[in-house]
Amino acid sequence: MASNFKISRSASKGTTHLYLKGDFDGTSAYELIKEIDKACTKKNRILIYTNKLRKIYPFACGILQNGMSFRKDRLDRVRFADKKLKETCPFGRMLQMRP
Repeated sequence: MASNFKISRSASKGTTHLYLKGDFDGTSAYELIKEIDKACTKKNRILIYTNKLRKIYPFACGILQNGMSFRKDRLDRVRFADKKLKETCPFGRMLQMRP
């Protein structure tokens, strides 16, 4: 994991907020998937904030997309709250198109 990567978490009224900061590399993508797994409950939404990411490695986007493809039951509850990763990552664009 990038030495400067961090995930902060807060929760409010059925929504878990994940705040990403630093460089997003392959190991960081695995960490995000683990956090999504921990945060996901049947009724819980997850908002991911990416505006504090500095560098996004394409390989990390592939890991995130592949890891989440095995968690299709959770995709409808995961959203990016801002544009940084949503515009860079194919997985982010896929979530953007979902209703």
